Formats: sequence, structure tokens, C-alpha cells
Amino acid sequence: MRYLDSHFENPHFIENVLGRYISMLENRTSVYFEAEDLILLAEYFSGRENWERMAEVIDFGLKLHPDNIDLLLYKCQALIADQKEDDAARLLDTIPDANDFEVLLMRGKLAILQDMEYKAQEAFEQLYLQEETLTTLLAIVTTCIDCEEEVLARHWLESALEQYPDHREVLEVAADFDMTFGSEKDVRQKLQQLIDEYPYDIHYWIQMAESYCESGLYEKARETLEFALAIDEKSPRVLHLMGNCCMDMDDLPSAVVCFQRLEQTDADKTLAWLSLSHCHFLLQAYAPCIDYCTRLLQEKSLYMNKDEKAILHYRRGMSLMREDRMDEAQQEVELGRKTGSDFWGLDLMAGSLSLVTDPLPSARENAIRQIFKGVHRSKNRREALITALMTLFEGCAYPEAAILFERLELQGGDLLPVWYYLMAFCYFKLDNQRKFRRCLLKLSTEAPQLLAEDGLQLLDNPKFRNAVLAILQELKPDNPAANEEEAADPSD
Repeated sequence: MRYLDSHFENPHFIENVLGRYISMLENRTSVYFEAEDLILLAEYFSGRENWERMAEVIDFGLKLHPDNIDLLLYKCQALIADQKEDDAARLLDTIPDANDFEVLLMRGKLAILQDMEYKAQEAFEQLYLQEETLTTLLAIVTTCIDCEEEVLARHWLESALEQYPDHREVLEVAADFDMTFGSEKDVRQKLQQLIDEYPYDIHYWIQMAESYCESGLYEKARETLEFALAIDEKSPRVLHLMGNCCMDMDDLPSAVVCFQRLEQTDADKTLAWLSLSHCHFLLQAYAPCIDYCTRLLQEKSLYMNKDEKAILHYRRGMSLMREDRMDEAQQEVELGRKTGSDFWGLDLMAGSLSLVTDPLPSARENAIRQIFKGVHRSKNRREALITALMTLFEGCAYPEAAILFERLELQGGDLLPVWYYLMAFCYFKLDNQRKFRRCLLKLSTEAPQLLAEDGLQLLDNPKFRNAVLAILQELKPDNPAANEEEAADPSD
């Protein structure tokens, strides 16, 4: 879920438009809405990437206002989102005013999506002949950027830059163009120009921070967002971005603080609760994770798309499993499937539950296959690897755990010492002495407390304890063999 424009943070919209609409759905009644309010609702759900709800709003709106051009155009947008460009084109042809500004703009957009750029150019040229204004030029450029059509976007942007070289809105759209097609250096150069001229416009600071995040410069992004918070310390968009930046830096405690501030300041709690459920899940704070997931599914279900609901069932189900509430966790698998989402975590959760609850060899094999399917579909995301690794370890699937751990190491980034502790146990069980020793060597320098007497009792395995102590004796500085010990490459 991404953050929306500031007018959707307005309490009037949240209470009197969005709130009324959700209440209508909950009570299964019919309420009259002005066309303008329905368009706002469609924009809101579009921004949330909740295409089903957006289409539902438009269909409801067209029953009330069947000839409203803006609603018909949003119906076209809903069809495009559903990859039904031909149906959208046919609907567009039914609109009586073929020369309407937005109709011509939509005609150009459809032509781009249908790989007919020459028809798009014809529509845009007709539009510009009708209204030779800066607004028209920027609308065309923005449409092309949204469709990722670089050639046409560049053509119309160059025209805008030629006629209005120092205009603020032209520089803004030029930055958007560079963000989509150009280099981050070009983006930041234009944004810095805007910041120098309009230092109290928070949106430029936000865009600059987003540019730094795109380049992986998270510390720079955080510094930039601190300036943005100095302008508006309660900006939901800034707090959300700051929290995400902290998560990208693996600073989960700071992310929680940001999202808690977002929870306090944002009238719509959906995004704050989603973010907090994610942070607590990653922190293995399962009780608050379950609490936030439950709140969202009970109070905000109608606000979310099917993928967001599936993610919540996954987080709640895995958290329930970690708390040994297996029957409840199994229900989450079924509820997640009912959303209609193909979210990868549902496969991982189903396999995880089967692995730890069904001891039959055939069931274990199927469970491990399902876990790996989830990891593969996640494209080896760090979160999926860590979650699957924990499950495989708990299920004593040591060979498979070793495979995922080595994938995780190859991704780079810091790993908590506890993972090397657990994997030392895996390699011990697999009788892989070289990798067992490598994990212990890393722990002896980075987390020696885990190899002390209290740490070695965590797994309650005397043979493991004795093997560790024997290796530690060899690694002592006064032992000649210690000088020859080297850490092996994880890909070996």
C-alpha cells in the first residue's frame, strides 16, 4: 500500500465521504453521493491499489449519474487496471463529447497501452490544438510518464521546457520524468533547484528523500526527512516514509516509533496498523502483531485489497503458530485462501504448519516443497528466507535449512548472531565439520556470550555442547591450530 495525496488525509473526506461509504457497505444500505465525492472515492481506492473496490465505486456511481463523463472515464481506468483495454476503448467511444479534454487524454493513454503510439500522438496533437496551454502540455507529459512511454514523454516535455524553461510546474514534471527514465543525479539536481527556491514546500523534501531511497542512500534520506518534519512534524506521508526508511536500514525499533507517531496523527489508521503489524512480525513480537492484524481485519477489511488481507492472515497465522496455537493458525491458511490472493506467504504458511504438525514422511516432503515454493515465488525475499529458515529449523529439516541459510548469506547484509548459533547446530547435526567450525569462529568474535555456558544450554543438547567446547578449545590463541583457522566461503 502506498501513501496518498494530502487531500485524502483531510478529516472531512475520511469522515463524511469515505466513512459514509464504508458505513453504507457495512449496513448494506444505499446512500446518495454527489458525483464529485464518488470520483474522490475512486481516486482513493485507486491510490490504495484496491482495484476491486475502485470498480465497485464507479459502478455504483454510474447508477446514480449514468452520463457523468468523469465517472465514465474512471470506468475506463478500472477496465484498464483489469487489463481490458479493448473494453475500455469501446466504452470511450460511447461518450458523446469526443473532443472533451479528458476523453482525448484517455484516448492517447489507451493507444499507448495498445502499442499504437502514432494514434496516441494524434490524440495529443488534437488536444493541444484545442488548448495550447501549459496545463495541456503537462497533462500529456504526465500521461506518457504514467504509461512509461519515454519517447512521447520526452517530445512533449521538451516542448514545455522550450516555452516555459523556468516554470515551477515544468521543473516538477521534469523531475518526475527523470525519476522514471533518467538518472537519480538528474532528479536530485532538479529537486534541489526547487528546494532552493521553495524551501518550505514539504513535497520537494519528500521527493528528494524518495530519490535517495531509490539509490539505497537511506542515511541521506533520513536526514532529508528530518528537514521535512521540521516543516510539518505531523505529516503522515513523511512519518510513513521515515518508518520505511528505518526498516530498509534494519532499524526496526526506530521504525516502530515512526509508525506509532503515524498512528497518533493519521485519521485513517489503516497504513499505520499495516506497518506496525509488519514491524512486530519481523521483531518476532507476536502478541502485538496478532493484535494489529486482528484490528485491521475486523475494522478495516473494506478499506484493503485482497493482497493486503492475505498478508495479514499470513502474519497472524505465522504468529499464532509461533505461539503454539496451531488450530487457530490453520484457520488463517483457509481464510487467506478465501481472499483470492496468490500471495506467496500463504504457501509458506501452509507448508510450515504441515511440517510442524504432521510427522508422516510423505507429509514432511510435501510441506518442505510447499515452503520452498513460497520462498521461490517471493523471489528469495529476505523476510521469506528468514521465516522459512526458522520453520525448517523448528521442524528439524536441517539439510533444507542449510540451503536457505546459504542463500540468505549470499544476499549480503548483516545477520543476527543467533542465526549463526542455530546454523552451527544444523551443521553439527549434518556432520559438516568445516561449516560448523566456521559458524563457531564467527560467534567467538561477534557474540561470545552465545558460546558461554548459559548460551550453550539454549538448545539443551549435551552432544552439541560438548562438540562446541571441543572446537573452542582448539580455537584458543595458545593453540597452534587456531592460527590456521579460516572462515570458509558460504557458497562452498
